[in-house]
Amino acid sequence: MRYRHIFGMGAFIALFFAMCMPAEGQVNVERLESIARHVAQAVLAEGDSLTAEQVAWVERMTAQLAEDVVFLDEQKQRLEEMRRERDASIRNIANQIAKGIGVLIALLVLWAIFRVFRRGLRAESGDDPLGVLIAMRTEARAQKLGEMLVKENLATGGTVAPSVRSIYRREDGVREAAEAMVFLKTTRAQLSSLMDRAEELGGGKTPELVVIREV
Repeated sequence: MRYRHIFGMGAFIALFFAMCMPAEGQVNVERLESIARHVAQAVLAEGDSLTAEQVAWVERMTAQLAEDVVFLDEQKQRLEEMRRERDASIRNIANQIAKGIGVLIALLVLWAIFRVFRRGLRAESGDDPLGVLIAMRTEARAQKLGEMLVKENLATGGTVAPSVRSIYRREDGVREAAEAMVFLKTTRAQLSSLMDRAEELGGGKTPELVVIREV
């Protein structure tokens, strides 16, 4: 019976062990031993006292518990250190990502500024590339118009679509017509001359013309 009480006393020691921990986390062994003796005396039968062997056992258990707490405290500190290292790594990665995004945004802004600046220079110099769509009644006339404008250096190149279906509105309603389309590449400086020459080649009649600026 006495040893059963002693094992019960050990359980009480474990329960009261938290009471022996001051704020700074150090183990108060003397206080733990005092509580252990009081618990042991309360558990044992009335009028009974601890033998030297029992006292030694309690002291060994107390010392072992103190060592375990120190070990757990070291593990806790190690875990805290690992957590701090992990948080520092996460912050470092987040900072690197933020810097990368910042650099990317800066490059995009610079590219947009460069495009606007280049477009302005082209507009001033007349080298701004343009696309011109001209609708003609027949493929032969579209072919001839494209060849003449390219030969006269009013266009750098052209493409003829032999058959397109045009839909347009007139006063009497919506109409459809089969036409040919020529697509020419030119510049802003040559656009006026190209339009005048296209009108001449069209027999003095201004052709249907659409100008497309490079985006």
